[in-house]
Amino acid sequence: MVGWLIWLSTHLLGNNEFTVRLPAFISWVIAALFLYRLTINLFDKSTAIRSLVLIVALPIFFTTGCFMTPDLPMYAAWSAALYFLERALLGQKRHAWYGVGISLGLGLLSKYTIGLMDIATLAFILIDRKSRRWLARPEPYLAAIMAAVIFSPVIIWNYNNDWASFFFQGPRRWSGDSKFSLHLLLGGALILLTPTGLVAVVKVPIKKNRPIPDSYAKAKPTGRNRLFLMIYTLIPLAVFIIFSLHSQLKLNWTEPVWIAALPLVAWDTAESGQEPL
Repeated sequence: MVGWLIWLSTHLLGNNEFTVRLPAFISWVIAALFLYRLTINLFDKSTAIRSLVLIVALPIFFTTGCFMTPDLPMYAAWSAALYFLERALLGQKRHAWYGVGISLGLGLLSKYTIGLMDIATLAFILIDRKSRRWLARPEPYLAAIMAAVIFSPVIIWNYNNDWASFFFQGPRRWSGDSKFSLHLLLGGALILLTPTGLVAVVKVPIKKNRPIPDSYAKAKPTGRNRLFLMIYTLIPLAVFIIFSLHSQLKLNWTEPVWIAALPLVAWDTAESGQEPL
């Protein structure tokens, strides 16, 4: 994905540093827009604006916005997938599954990390009673086929090269020398989210509901909305926690995990009457 985006940008606008970095900024904008739309669907416009403030202000996002790495296109795909998954699972829009398939396919072309969303999606469907009906519907399976077709250039390349990148990102990652790195995960979260942001992320799932101002009453999250955001935060995070118990973890790996937490943190700041970070 990085190669294609840089080629397209430099081919259309000329070969220079700006055009090489431009797709990173565009990807960041796409991620922010999908986060904004997701938060509107789950809460309201005021909370959505606060989500935008968070994605602009937190180091996890603004520090990477000008570097053309695989992470930025994956952020865009991750945010888009969350938006379409919310429309499919909570909004019961069957055509949204096709957006899910396209988003996941493009995300896999960028970085394999987005595959963790498949695990989270299965977990949500199994936990949420209303969503279980999708197990008997064709749309999720068609979405998986669409993602596989979009991802097929990587599959073909691996087939012709002894499954090199699959082996490197899979068995080789998990079978290397044992090295405890949970402290690096926690330290990385402090850097990426700032201490205040990390406290807010931790506080939201465990806090008790309390009376909120009338102006925010319509934005109060339902149980399903809250479950949706928590599942798509905690399931991928749990995988990295398990990995960090025996292997070296890199700082940027966990960055997309926190995207699903931002709407809840934005709502929490509205509920408590605080300004965003």
